[in-house]
Amino acid sequence: MTLTNQSAFDTMVNHLLKQGEKSRAYDRSTCLYRNPDGLKCAIGAILPDDLYVSSMENKLAQSLMHDYPTIGQLWENLSINLLAKMQYIHDNRAVSEWYDEFKAIADDFNLSMPEY
Repeated sequence: MTLTNQSAFDTMVNHLLKQGEKSRAYDRSTCLYRNPDGLKCAIGAILPDDLYVSSMENKLAQSLMHDYPTIGQLWENLSINLLAKMQYIHDNRAVSEWYDEFKAIADDFNLSMPEY
């Protein structure tokens, strides 16, 4: 099953708002798709557990689509710009800013905010 921009956005937003913290390495130096405690970043939230491998870390979402064909198929209908913006917000914005940032993304991509 492939994702749509709306379904991916819903999953990412709901996941991050529920989690309420960034997925980071223990030394806090880098964000991770999956951290050792099970936290996930925005992209990690739409990355099925059975397809995740640690070699995906430190790659942009666009690279995952190219380097891992199954991910490319799963995400083939998604806007790479949407994924990049969600990855950027997780990695570079304070958690307290996330909701407003997500609302702006919803407007930019003509998406509706999920009911959280």
